[in-house]
Amino acid sequence: NVMKNLCIILTEKGRNKIKEERKRKFGSQMIASWEIGIPQVNISRWEWESNPTFYLFKSYLQKLGLKGFLKNKEYVNGTKYHGFELKKIKSNKLSLEKAYTLGVVGPGDGYTGGNYSIGLNAIDKDFVDYFQYCLEKTFGLKCRRYVKIPKLSEDGCIKKEQYQVILCSKSAVESLKKYKVSFKEKIWRIPEIIKNSGDKHKAMYLKGIFDSQGCVCKTGKFIKVKIKNKEGIKEIQTLLKDLDIDSHIFKDEIVLQISSQKYLNLYNSKIGFIIGRKEERLKR
Repeated sequence: NVMKNLCIILTEKGRNKIKEERKRKFGSQMIASWEIGIPQVNISRWEWESNPTFYLFKSYLQKLGLKGFLKNKEYVNGTKYHGFELKKIKSNKLSLEKAYTLGVVGPGDGYTGGNYSIGLNAIDKDFVDYFQYCLEKTFGLKCRRYVKIPKLSEDGCIKKEQYQVILCSKSAVESLKKYKVSFKEKIWRIPEIIKNSGDKHKAMYLKGIFDSQGCVCKTGKFIKVKIKNKEGIKEIQTLLKDLDIDSHIFKDEIVLQISSQKYLNLYNSKIGFIIGRKEERLKR
């Protein structure tokens, strides 16, 4: 993601150099375009005004036979990132967006993959949109988006569309691993940085969990979350208590429930949901 948007800042001397070599080896821009397979408009812009992206320009330099061009300060005046602002991913600084990301990834519906990816599949577009926003705001990199078209199930029912967002970045995944907790549901724990953070960060972390795993029951007037992790459930209860929200743990100690009108109001004002249908159900 970074290298695809990394631009080379050419000096006037650098532009003249590639222009001279193009004329010497190929003649016109059109012939150079045919021979090399790079659009003529790119060659023209590089020679006159625009800064080329790294991979395409490197290929062009190889075809021109210009070795050492990128290391020559007379030709290249540095680089810049075109698109998203680069962040110091190695930093352990906790933002509200990162707190939400941590809640969704573990123990929520999000995941980290073995191919250095962070992702989420869900039927709620607003949920996936916000998770994408948090990823891009946190890491300064652009995500990929997909829509999974529903297919008929074996019983003839039409499944709902699924929205998917993926960020492929080794640095981003490793920055999450620095919190030294597992994101797998059965052995997941709340990171210490969340436990020691302020109320706003704790609320955003819990919002990520409840958007993923939470359920709002109108008839029984309660919110519940089910996670197959007894110690993890207790830690969620403690985090809610830090926000003055009491809860109860039921059913083999893997289901947490918020049921009092007082605490439902507190949950609504301090945490809430990103998912519109859950937020609306809570208000009702």
